[in-house]
Amino acid sequence: MIAYKHVRGDYTDFYSGKVNYGPPYPRVVEQDDCDPPTEKVCGRGLHANIRRLDGLYYLHSPLTECHLLEVEAADSDIICRDEDKLRCKRLTVLRELSDPLGPQTEQVKAFLAELPTWPWLKPQTQDAAELARLAFAAVDTANSYSPVVCKRVRFVTWNVA
Repeated sequence: MIAYKHVRGDYTDFYSGKVNYGPPYPRVVEQDDCDPPTEKVCGRGLHANIRRLDGLYYLHSPLTECHLLEVEAADSDIICRDEDKLRCKRLTVLRELSDPLGPQTEQVKAFLAELPTWPWLKPQTQDAAELARLAFAAVDTANSYSPVVCKRVRFVTWNVA
């Protein structure tokens, strides 16, 4: 099965930063201490996404510093899967794709680079925990008045020099 894996700028996984998916390709990546299928897709193991850009949701590093890899998992190596992702004991990294943020990768990177220069987006604090608390409070407040429930999502912060 063909799937997709977003990795950090140094080609390590987002979660632990210890699994290396770097070149040369093709390359086999294995993990021995995987959880059983009862732990569903979020247990220990090698994770990949069925659709190209779904891995961006799990991103734990700057969007501009990620790579997108095309991987293959043999049916016998898939521990479990759902409609979005799969967890495996072995993945073969086939190649790096040139558009980790989608077909408009360069435009997205340029837009993200420009955001910190917008004065009205400059936060009063650089404390990431405080920013998260404020963002979640805003969502919770909106939910108390809205017939449509907003979900909490990841948000991007940046360091302003």
